[in-house]
Amino acid sequence: TNQGINNFGTLTAEVALPYGWHLRNTFYGATQRFTSRNSEGISFNQTTLRVTPSGYFYARRRDVQVGNQLELRNSLRVFERAVSFTIGGRVDDNEQHRFGPGPGSLGNPPSMDMLAPVEYAPLHGNFAPTRDVNTKTYNGFFEGMARITERLTLSGGLRYDHIRNNRFDFK
Repeated sequence: TNQGINNFGTLTAEVALPYGWHLRNTFYGATQRFTSRNSEGISFNQTTLRVTPSGYFYARRRDVQVGNQLELRNSLRVFERAVSFTIGGRVDDNEQHRFGPGPGSLGNPPSMDMLAPVEYAPLHGNFAPTRDVNTKTYNGFFEGMARITERLTLSGGLRYDHIRNNRFDFK
């Protein structure tokens, strides 16, 4: 069985500044709560008519992501031609928390009657942290467009990303 609950929210504010400048700020946040019980295989005993799930695992995630992007845009005319550009940056923090079966939980379910399987879960839903990963992303960008002729428009951009991952494994 799998159960996932995802939430996402965003708040955008845009301000018109003098001389055709526009400032836009977008703040966002997301969460994911996910619990999974999965079996990779089933072995069947012909003599006892019982089945035993194998490769059984439990997983639980609790992720939180927040970020903010700021953009400054303008469109102007250079030599009677339209030129538009955007310059901006973004900061993103993504915290990922992973959990596995806690102390006292058995690794695999017992063998069971193939016609009357039983639901199996960690003892009292007991999960313990296994790994935390934190990803921080910082980037800056420039995008531009220039209308050279009535039929030719050039566009391009530059982007710089700095991504840092930190991982902590619980033993």
